[in-house]
Amino acid sequence: MASFDLDGTIGAYELGTLVSYILFGVTTTQVYIYYSRFPNDPRGLRYMVAFIWSCEMVHVVLVGCTLYQITVADYGHPERLILTPRPLAMAVMISAFVGTVVQVFFAFRIYRLSKSLYIPWLSWILSFSLLLGAIAVCFYGLRIETIPEFEGQFAWLLNSLWTGGAVNDLLIAGTLVYWLKKAENLSANRPSC
Repeated sequence: MASFDLDGTIGAYELGTLVSYILFGVTTTQVYIYYSRFPNDPRGLRYMVAFIWSCEMVHVVLVGCTLYQITVADYGHPERLILTPRPLAMAVMISAFVGTVVQVFFAFRIYRLSKSLYIPWLSWILSFSLLLGAIAVCFYGLRIETIPEFEGQFAWLLNSLWTGGAVNDLLIAGTLVYWLKKAENLSANRPSC
């Protein structure tokens, strides 16, 4: 039997799950504050917030199921750590849906600020490409039995998804900062009555 680095597998996953639960608690608090302070926001926006929170709840449950599987159900069988946990593959897809909705929303905000479609279209194309890639990861993650086999075939896809997501997030954040700073400068230069 091969030797496994349990700190690098179970330990890292356990810490990541705990941080994920803490962040879900922060998200839940933010959702509560949002609904209590902005009851008159457009219905579509309120539904989007509820959808994102619901998806995050499903994501947390799937991550917890994976933790249970690798620490309780497979206890005493370190050779099973190389098997692809099915709930984890599903969690990747849920996370991609959330990421796509959020990135599309912020790209739309860029359009509203700039009245230009160049950056929003680029962001939307990236978002939907990342979603398709994540769906492929989920599909093949459910079909391929071991993690090393999956990594051998699809490490390029995982790296592409992480890189594309970071590029899109930086594009959105940088563009929003630019347009919000520009709007702030315009309002500061207006003469007061």
